Amino acid sequence: MLYAALPEPAGLLLPGGPGAARVSRDPLLRAFLAGHAALPTGASGSGALLCGEAGTLTGRVVGGPADLSDTLWGFGVAGVQAGQVVTDGPLMTTPAGLPALQAALHVAARVWGEEAAAQAADQIGYRPL
Repeated sequence: MLYAALPEPAGLLLPGGPGAARVSRDPLLRAFLAGHAALPTGASGSGALLCGEAGTLTGRVVGGPADLSDTLWGFGVAGVQAGQVVTDGPLMTTPAGLPALQAALHVAARVWGEEAAAQAADQIGYRPL
């Protein structure tokens, strides 16, 4: 993918899934994510691996799936709260599944405002746990 050809993003949502570990090693993706580390970012499940490989987890407290705790520690994090939703600066990391919606709302709140994110959550009937 030619990341330089993309419009400048306002925020990033990094979903997990079976291919996340593989694509996290892509040098162009790592450079793209590292260059946009200050943007509001939500990473759910194994999507946190993309941040880790890009070097954007260093010194942060992160959440995520319990089965990735040891892997997340390997990225120089300050702490891992397995199975939890954690916000550290512009980054929210969540376990896989429904908490991914919370990561999306985190990004939406920072890009379009808290009121817009709350309205979106209300429209779909979502109440964070």
